[in-house]
Amino acid sequence: MPILQRLRQFIRDAVGRYFEQPFASALSRLGVTPNLATLLGVVLAAAAAYFVATGRFQLASVFLLGASAFDLVDGAIARRSNTVSKRGAFFDSTADRVSEGAVLLGFLVYFVQPATANGTAAILAFV
Repeated sequence: MPILQRLRQFIRDAVGRYFEQPFASALSRLGVTPNLATLLGVVLAAAAAYFVATGRFQLASVFLLGASAFDLVDGAIARRSNTVSKRGAFFDSTADRVSEGAVLLGFLVYFVQPATANGTAAILAFV
């Protein structure tokens, strides 16, 4: 196996063992369903988009990390609770696109404001 594939697998295993599984286990014990985890991720991404649009990038990054964490564990919660479904996978994938679009829209709003007007950056946010 090439070295980059081994490195990728090592990182993936470490993230799964030390973050994804413990976080998914804790959320499952709290009664969080996979769809709720997905929805919480979208809400956090929307908050991140708002903070991007207002130029508060440090705060946006915190919310985006939270959104990413929930996106990471929704599948693990589904596997743990034996509720994996095509509908859930579709909802997760759609929610991911909505989250990405919201954050990109936040960048667009930020870059078209008069104080930060940068038409090139605004266009590149959607490329």
